[in-house]
Amino acid sequence: MPVDVVVVSAPLFTLILIGYLAARFGLIPIEAIKGLNNYVLYFAITSMLFRMGSSASLEQAINPTVLTVWLLACWSVLGLAMAYGRTQGRTWLATSFGALAAALPNAGFMGIALVTAVLGTENLHIMVPIILADTVVLQGTAIAFSQLDAASNQGILAKLKVSFSGVLKNPMVWGTVTGVFWGATGWALPSILANLVDILADSATPVALFTVGAVLFREQRRVSERPSSKDFVAWIAFLKLLVLPLIMWGLGVLAMRMGLPLTSGELAVLVLVAALPSAANTTLLAEKFGADSGLVATALLTTSTIGFVTFNVVATLVS
Repeated sequence: MPVDVVVVSAPLFTLILIGYLAARFGLIPIEAIKGLNNYVLYFAITSMLFRMGSSASLEQAINPTVLTVWLLACWSVLGLAMAYGRTQGRTWLATSFGALAAALPNAGFMGIALVTAVLGTENLHIMVPIILADTVVLQGTAIAFSQLDAASNQGILAKLKVSFSGVLKNPMVWGTVTGVFWGATGWALPSILANLVDILADSATPVALFTVGAVLFREQRRVSERPSSKDFVAWIAFLKLLVLPLIMWGLGVLAMRMGLPLTSGELAVLVLVAALPSAANTTLLAEKFGADSGLVATALLTTSTIGFVTFNVVATLVS
């Protein structure tokens, strides 16, 4: 693969390794990881998304072609993962969050940094509809399916109401939405606020990647992998790192041939983000809903480890 792709991506993956080693050797206490995660989620990434959203037009943020290609590809992988999990006799709860790990890339924590490093900022605006689709639609879909075999007295409608309200409490959603609507007004932020947003947004990439590494170590400590999970984890990793980028590329090419408004640069971003490892917050969602967090954490570790090689291959092809 060309050296330039490795040169720009290797430092970013190395930041993940540094975070992992810092947690492994006690430089970052396990108890501090939640604080790092909260800083990234509530302040740094949210500020970055606000800045990105405010620089994108409403048409760019709610791009029907990007949303259609992205969701069709991710739903396809979600369905393939769910079908495999159900044939193994797994519950809807366990299957749904395993499938989410196969379909949900680490777009917020890793995507913005890696897309910028490999492809530049020209088509970065399509990260806005991607992240909105991930945090609202994909997570909402997995959560909805996870409740199908729920055995408690609470009705499914009540469960879905709680689930989707949790999705809407995600600060990444509101950072993006607020930024888009602020940009639509045409108003400029006061200088003090603009500088504050810039400082927080600029810290997002290094702190987020460092935090991903620390989270990986924390989840590795929690994993008690069962032998019966290995096949499902391998299937999740295969779908996430190879099948999802391939389906994304195929649907994108089809959309372009149909004359839909999708440029080759935007397609490159879609494929590159699809090639990222599983999202780090899938383990948090699995824990929250009582799913098999050990399975999801193992999938996260597997895709993050193998992903350095597969991502660079995909980055070489699309760049």
